[in-house]
Amino acid sequence: MKLKNNIKVSIIVPYHNEEKTIIQTLHLIQKQTYKNFEVLLINSSSEDNSSKIINIFIKKNKLKNFNNINENTIFPSDSKNLGIKKSKNNYLAFMDCGLKFNKNWLGDQIKFMDKYKIDFSLGLLSTYSQNEFDAAVISQTWGLDKMISVIPGSVIKKKIFKTFGIFEVSRAGYDKLWINNLKKKNKLFKNSKAIIKYEGNIHPDNYQDLFKKIYLYSYHSSKFFIKKSFLYFIGLLFFVYLVVLFNIFLPTFIYFFLRIMFPFYKSNSVIKLFKIKTFIRLLPVGMIIDISRLLGYFRRIFNIIF
Repeated sequence: MKLKNNIKVSIIVPYHNEEKTIIQTLHLIQKQTYKNFEVLLINSSSEDNSSKIINIFIKKNKLKNFNNINENTIFPSDSKNLGIKKSKNNYLAFMDCGLKFNKNWLGDQIKFMDKYKIDFSLGLLSTYSQNEFDAAVISQTWGLDKMISVIPGSVIKKKIFKTFGIFEVSRAGYDKLWINNLKKKNKLFKNSKAIIKYEGNIHPDNYQDLFKKIYLYSYHSSKFFIKKSFLYFIGLLFFVYLVVLFNIFLPTFIYFFLRIMFPFYKSNSVIKLFKIKTFIRLLPVGMIIDISRLLGYFRRIFNIIF
């Protein structure tokens, strides 16, 4: 199916301290085979030279359709919302920095939407791993080698946001919430060609940074999923109660067993999990995730109660 460049698209890209990745993102967008677009680069209160680098790139390459916007937004969510507000076109494409996507990404999405006469097509994040530690963390969260529906890579008509609202302002969880709300009343359309990948690791590559990321994500996202957070919190407290009431061996053994088995259930590719350097990390990674989530949820529940 041949697609004419008659559909105008606004590509919205929030950025925060992305001086190491922003040039690659700009190049990947510039090289898109589908050319009828404007680019809205939204500065999410960067403290490095990201904005300056963007301005130099735009001037050097004489890109009249690239716009660098600085209006003191803080989170990716309100930066995306600002992009939606300032966009000139009905078709809105979303992309994040630090991601890899092919030169036909935008054209494939437009073609897919035009072919099936649909109003949105979600991006698909490939959860492949870069190394053994990354594999252990991914398997304990999303699952290895899966395709996850995400906002980056998506193309959505503006009228969809008029129906379902824009993104809730938050550091984390806003994208999952928005997709869940969309899913309640629509079939989720996914284009198998619209695949994005992280340039580096999906998650931090050490236990300390992993703890910080999961803790902050859990705290910020839990305000949208209070019931789930509360049940998770109560479940872990009940486990501690069992340990104290009975003995430490049996409940601990059950927990360790489930935490090691969970990645095999969650992942599409289990062969990677049998690698020694990955397998021995499954339990400590799972424990770090549980502890950091517990503390993040506790902070949210404490703030609600008190």
